[in-house]
Amino acid sequence: MLIPCSLDLAKSLILHKKELTKRSPIIIPEDWPSFIGRGILPFYIERLEQDRTEYGWGIWLIIHHGDKKIIGDFYLYSKPDRLGAVAVDFHMHPDYRNQYGFEAASRFLDWLLEKDEVISVTAECHARQEKTIGLFSRLGLICCKRDQSYLSWNLSK
Repeated sequence: MLIPCSLDLAKSLILHKKELTKRSPIIIPEDWPSFIGRGILPFYIERLEQDRTEYGWGIWLIIHHGDKKIIGDFYLYSKPDRLGAVAVDFHMHPDYRNQYGFEAASRFLDWLLEKDEVISVTAECHARQEKTIGLFSRLGLICCKRDQSYLSWNLSK
């Protein structure tokens, strides 16, 4: 399941994660959100507090339905820009990456590209991340730029 992170959930993850973990019907792994995700949460909260239409254009949870567990996340850096481009980042628990990484990313990209306001999706990865490079290629993203040790990818309608 892919669901957007609500403002209340984002605040609870920062302020009351232990209590949230105890009460949630979904297992929230101790190492989730990732280091990057924890850094992004305050900015995401600020975005949602300033503009409720940002909901759905930020953090998304990847939940394994059978295990009832958060297994990863997507992060959209903003609403689409004036050219219809939206940047996405993707993290998935290693135990689930091989089995569900492609499926989750494929579904999420399909959803994004169905949006009228989205013309293209961009992503980046380190040049040494062979599995991510393989995943992006398999998803149809095209490597359009190499900047030092990072690769920039694009998928357009």
